[in-house]
Amino acid sequence: MSLPERIFLGWEQPLAEAVADRLLAAVPRQDGIWDLGAQLVLVPSAFASRMVQEALARQAGALLLPQITTPSHFLSGAGFQNGDPELAEPEE
Repeated sequence: MSLPERIFLGWEQPLAEAVADRLLAAVPRQDGIWDLGAQLVLVPSAFASRMVQEALARQAGALLLPQITTPSHFLSGAGFQNGDPELAEPEE
């Protein structure tokens, strides 16, 4: 498992557009579809999550969405319910 990469986006464009641009630039397109399923995106709110999803849909057309969550949801461990089993809390 690779370490996460923190990426800080500037103020030059709206957050949702900047996130969509960065994600689409980082993942190659295969058979006309972007597969962002292995990506985890932390955004400040549920509304920001919706805005990122809409920006991705506008820019990419056909894609598999990344997992998008808020920091509180991520830190509670609930963000791993459908994610990578290696990241989940160990069972006792």
